[in-house]
Amino acid sequence: MEKSYINRVAVVVVILVVIEALFAIGLVVGRSGGEPDFLFLDVFKRSSFAVIFSIQSPSQNYYDSAYERGEADAVDGISSIISAHHLVVADKIAELFSMASSNKVDTVIILSPNHFDAGRSAIQTTLGSWETYYGIVEADASVIDDLTDELDGLTLEDQTFENEHGVSTLLPFVARSFPNAKIVPIVIHESLSDEERQALANSIVKYAPNALVVASMDMSHNLPELVSDFHDEITLLILEQGRAENIDPEIDANAVLDVLFEINTLREDQAWNLTYHDSSLGSGLTANWLENTSHILGYFASGESESDQFASLHFVGDIMLDRAVRSKIDEYGQDYPWKQMSRFLDGVNLTIGNLEGTVNEQASTYTVNPPFRFVFSPESVAKMNEYIDIVSLANNHASDVGTSGVQETKDRLDEMGIPWFGSYSTPVPSLETNINGMELTFIGYHQFASDIDEVVELIEEGYSKGRFVIVYPHWGNEYQVTPSTTQRSLAQTMIDAGADLIIGSHPHVAQGIEVIDGVPVVYSLGNFIFDQIDPATFPALTAGVIIDQDSIEIHLLPVWTQASQPTPMSDQESIDLLLDLAVYSSESIMTEVQNGVITVEKKGE
Repeated sequence: MEKSYINRVAVVVVILVVIEALFAIGLVVGRSGGEPDFLFLDVFKRSSFAVIFSIQSPSQNYYDSAYERGEADAVDGISSIISAHHLVVADKIAELFSMASSNKVDTVIILSPNHFDAGRSAIQTTLGSWETYYGIVEADASVIDDLTDELDGLTLEDQTFENEHGVSTLLPFVARSFPNAKIVPIVIHESLSDEERQALANSIVKYAPNALVVASMDMSHNLPELVSDFHDEITLLILEQGRAENIDPEIDANAVLDVLFEINTLREDQAWNLTYHDSSLGSGLTANWLENTSHILGYFASGESESDQFASLHFVGDIMLDRAVRSKIDEYGQDYPWKQMSRFLDGVNLTIGNLEGTVNEQASTYTVNPPFRFVFSPESVAKMNEYIDIVSLANNHASDVGTSGVQETKDRLDEMGIPWFGSYSTPVPSLETNINGMELTFIGYHQFASDIDEVVELIEEGYSKGRFVIVYPHWGNEYQVTPSTTQRSLAQTMIDAGADLIIGSHPHVAQGIEVIDGVPVVYSLGNFIFDQIDPATFPALTAGVIIDQDSIEIHLLPVWTQASQPTPMSDQESIDLLLDLAVYSSESIMTEVQNGVITVEKKGE
């Protein structure tokens, strides 16, 4: 009898192990939403062998040294932190964890991006423990069980955590600074919906209301320092506001950040405190911008967030998608012109460019001499819209296929949902938009076919409504780096009418920059996507703009434009270009032009 009973138990165990193995490799049938339909299997899965992850490198001396260099007193009231997961800033991580350290913290929740798109679900956790130099860090099984019971999409997937450095990098710091705490590690994929992000935050606050929440993330990636600084400034403003509305900052973990913001809002802990900001380029850890990563570390405590409004914009120059550019697209694909621009153009509310041609199905004639005939395929413009939000049509190529072509371009842009402003022969219509409560008006002006009086009328209308008025003129002399007398006169007319910012195009080269009566005037950005072969046209500018209640900040972000594919300039190359541009700029801002950032106070009402 006893032997028979033992045999039956052995058979049951074998069956359960086989089912568990089949589940692990995805062969269990009857799933719904990624989970099996069998309750007993879920219980078995959640109560089966808990894995132990081991952290073997670097040495304990490395972490001890980091704590010695990052020594800091504990700060009361810290409820959540943002920490880098790159050990190149180990001492800054140690400093932050020391500030948050407490023997009273029972649970630490680590929110990490899913760096390797591992696992099946958008949110994953594990009941595993981590062996560190400072002891075993156990999972908080009670909280994890509550979360997995309530959230259908949260699954237990041990294998994901074997290589996820967004979690493992921080475990030695958790073990040393929170010796009595258990952890709830959660890996979050960027595909997690807004509703699921909110639900995850609600459940965390419900089942672990007093937990310390650690958002594991690094910031800007693989960009020159001038660009990463611009992106990081926007990220810092978002952190101060405690929310990311209508914008995804250029970081590696937007889903993680959103969940953190929701948790902080629910717990009324939105007062941001910065403890460290730098980049691997800025701190001398690398000289190659392709290896650059920026780090922002800090904590949230009880209190309200900053309420200052701001808008972030990124202006690029002339976009021409025909001729040799079209040939490159035909050969290498629609994304060819944009391959180096993904992160470069990320992280702002809006990107704006000058669409230098027409949109239609007509065949290209590849004109290299006047009269030019630039026609862009709808497919290439649709691809452009993945990177550029708004375009100006106020330029000399907008009518390359006649009046009907002008209208067709507008119609096709409308069909594709691409906002536009201005036209070949008139600045009408302007474009009005609202960013975080800031009212902006965009006005296009084509110097060689439009009436400046119409421009003045539109500017005055925007000014009378209290809107921030941006004029994007197509003007000046081609291939001349010095702004012309006519450009300066037109700029003064626009400023007198109430323009707040002027950013120009057409000369195919970057021109000098001035501040006239408190208004920044970037006379020409130069090309952005073009096929010109004159080396003088290769260096160009883009302009990152941050507008807040008190000031306008312009970040000059140079690019190379040869081979029909804009590419970020290295910081040294940028310095060389900006030194040259400063010579043709207002004397009062020459130093700012050389440094790549111009700040002016907004005009008084």
